[in-house]
Parts: sequence; structure tokens; C-alpha cells
Amino acid sequence: MDFGGVSDRYVTVELGEDKFKTKVVNNTLTDTFNEEFTFFFDPEKTDQRTINVEVWDHDTFEKNDVIGRVSIPFIIYIISESELKLDLEGEGKNAGQKAGEVSLTILYTPDPEVKKQRRKKAKL
Repeated sequence: MDFGGVSDRYVTVELGEDKFKTKVVNNTLTDTFNEEFTFFFDPEKTDQRTINVEVWDHDTFEKNDVIGRVSIPFIIYIISESELKLDLEGEGKNAGQKAGEVSLTILYTPDPEVKKQRRKKAKL
């Protein structure tokens, strides 16, 4: 947290090798990002089944600080669009404590090409 009790926050979202970062929202404790990220996921090829979300405090002159994180076993949410509200687990001196909440939506959309290939395999 910065001087004055506010933060310059951003969020990282990671699945396997893919990692995305939101824009930084300055001087706030209640952030809204409204950003969308697309990950490639083929359940037959990708071993990773967890989305990792971290909320960071951006510091201009010092190292950025992790505010909290949550891991989501998203495979259970691929049946339909899911809106989630999850607690962040604190880091450092706040480890094990609730460090806030994150709200996000998970939507799995199968790739049409992958579907086509599966149908061909099933016909053989």
C-alpha cells in the first residue's frame, strides 16, 4: 500500500505458459479492470488445469508488491460460463489472511478446428 492508504494495482492472470497483465489502476482500493484475456486450452493436450490470479501494487521507485493471489481449478467451470467471486490470500506479512476479493468470469469456448479433428478421429 502506498502513502495515503491507496494502491496502484494491476492483476496478472496465468495458465501454463501464457501470462497476461491488466493496466495499472492508480490511487484506489476498489479497482475495476474490465479486461478480457484469451488462453488456448485443449483438454487433450494441455496438462495445466489451474488459472493463477495475482493482484499487485505497482511501485515506481521500488519493487512491485504482491497483494494477494488465488488459484482456480478452472476445469470444473468449462461446462458453462461461470462468474466467480474469490478471496485473495495475502502474501508476506499477510500470508494466510484474506487480502481482498477478485471477481472474474470464465468462459470455455472449444476451438472449431479441434472439434472437427475429434469428429474425424471418432469416425475412424
